[in-house]
Amino acid sequence: LDCIAVKGKKIGVNIFTVFYNPDINLLPDWIRDREMHLEMLGFYRSQNWNKATELCHTLTGSFDGKMDQYYKKWIDRIDSMRLKDLGKDWDGTYVALSK
Repeated sequence: LDCIAVKGKKIGVNIFTVFYNPDINLLPDWIRDREMHLEMLGFYRSQNWNKATELCHTLTGSFDGKMDQYYKKWIDRIDSMRLKDLGKDWDGTYVALSK
């Protein structure tokens, strides 16, 4: 889901989630959405904010809507990350401002 460094730390920790296994009839859509999700993370980490935001909007409603709040948070985060000078060597780690 993310790589986050808690307030006061410089090294991020990868965050994962357990997710459902879709019904066999939904599997092709689930695989497509998972690939799109990974693409969104790639755009985010390469600071391609427009493409990352576009995919967050596209992915809203996917995964039976279970990730909609997650994508909303990402859109909000991207809006704030656009304003930061992260440099070309930024590793994609989000540094939390509070615990």
